[in-house]
Amino acid sequence: MNENPRLIPLWELLGSTRAEYEQARPWKATRMSRAAYETHILDMPQEQLAEFRLVNQAERLVREIFQVAG
Repeated sequence: MNENPRLIPLWELLGSTRAEYEQARPWKATRMSRAAYETHILDMPQEQLAEFRLVNQAERLVREIFQVAG
């Protein structure tokens, strides 16, 4: 991904939809404010963001295959 990560919505960088991101509230699990969490994510290496995207895609596929509400 060659785009400037600060110009792309954070949920897209993580491979989520906005609704999934808002519902999951991942910053709560880290006990960070949302702004601090998002700054931290944006400072991560692109390789780590790519890994997050793969995990999110895999989880979405599993939910679709097994029709698990989630």
